[in-house]
Amino acid sequence: MYRFWNSIIEPLCKEANIRSIVEVGIGQGHLTHLLLSYAKHYGATVRAIDPHPACDMVILAAEGGTTLTYHTAKSTDVLPSVCADLVLIDGDHNWYTVLQELRILSQWVSAGTSEPIILLHDTEWPYGRRDMYYDKEAIPAAYRHPSALRGLLPSKTGLEQIGGLNADLENALEEGGPRNGVRTAVEDFLKEEPDRWHWQALQGLHGLGILIPRSRLVRQPGLNALLNDMHASPCLRAHIDMLESDRLRELANNATIIHRIRQRDEQMRMQQERWREATEKADRLRTLESERSVLQTENVRLNAIIDALEGKHAHIMREIANAQATSMRMQAALDHIHTTRTFRWTAWIRRCAGLLRR
Repeated sequence: MYRFWNSIIEPLCKEANIRSIVEVGIGQGHLTHLLLSYAKHYGATVRAIDPHPACDMVILAAEGGTTLTYHTAKSTDVLPSVCADLVLIDGDHNWYTVLQELRILSQWVSAGTSEPIILLHDTEWPYGRRDMYYDKEAIPAAYRHPSALRGLLPSKTGLEQIGGLNADLENALEEGGPRNGVRTAVEDFLKEEPDRWHWQALQGLHGLGILIPRSRLVRQPGLNALLNDMHASPCLRAHIDMLESDRLRELANNATIIHRIRQRDEQMRMQQERWREATEKADRLRTLESERSVLQTENVRLNAIIDALEGKHAHIMREIANAQATSMRMQAALDHIHTTRTFRWTAWIRRCAGLLRR
């Protein structure tokens, strides 16, 4: 929506003397920066609502200071308790959410607390006639369309199997039909209150819708002249349609190309991962082969030692066997001596010798 700032939003703010602003959907914060700059110059305040902004809110909060109030909540939970001169809706692009937001803002008018100028982004393709869900489960089942994380092409009412615009978002499977899209929500809202609001739709850049209470136009007639300046002739509208059609086609084609590049990047990443794993396995295999070679060499050395020890063991066992045989022969000879008459007859001599040694 920030691309409408110089040509549409800022002139409206100045003409309507806007002093309080509510922004629904911060996104990357491009429009928020512009709103804060305006607010600081003209003494206005900004309320920004987004449960999950895509920008660094610490930096944005530091920039905003006391000018900025940030709500980390859903718009339908915050809007009933606040009011503002200007409300910019660029949040959850689905019929149910947008209709609820508009009904709450209309209650401001009924209560006499504010006559807000409402600006709605994405009133044309892709979400003018198609729901998109940031939090699908938060939408009552009766108001949800079948959807998928698949992309869009301007020439097709269904979703693309590969590529397309916003393929990372939850998009309704089909375009058109009842209760489907931002523009349809605005039209259904105007059917509920046909006399209260002035409605004006601007082409290009996905479309911008303007809702202003008729009572405010009476109070600030300069707004009528500004709104009249925003009307395009049939010839200019046809030219804008052609430019937007070309832009959307290129946008979708670029999104498809980016999707394919990401697919190829992922394939290359997976191939690199497989190559890394194969390289690691080859390195590990070489290490294991080297370790196996070392172990084989060590095994040969140990086997040689074992063979030598076994030879020594056999030699020792033979020597033990020889010694045992010699001992047995000597014992047999000794036993024989003990049985001879000479050994018995000389027993007294051995006893005398023993006494003498004492």
